[in-house]
Amino acid sequence: MKNLDTPRDELYIELEQTREIKPLLEARFEGKAYVMAYEAKSDWGGRIFEYFPGHDAEVASHPITVSNVKAMLEFC
Repeated sequence: MKNLDTPRDELYIELEQTREIKPLLEARFEGKAYVMAYEAKSDWGGRIFEYFPGHDAEVASHPITVSNVKAMLEFC
């Protein structure tokens, strides 16, 4: 997975972590890391992959974002 220079307003910074995760991709802003993609286990033992590319169409459709989604799907 590759980092994308994401505008700050595209980062989800106030998410509550409710289970243990394995970060796959992080963005840095003002010296702090924000998880953008991760793997977790469901309550039933299945694998969950989550990716927060942002909501702006330019970011969500950027070739790096598309490549990251493909990488996660292939990893599954």
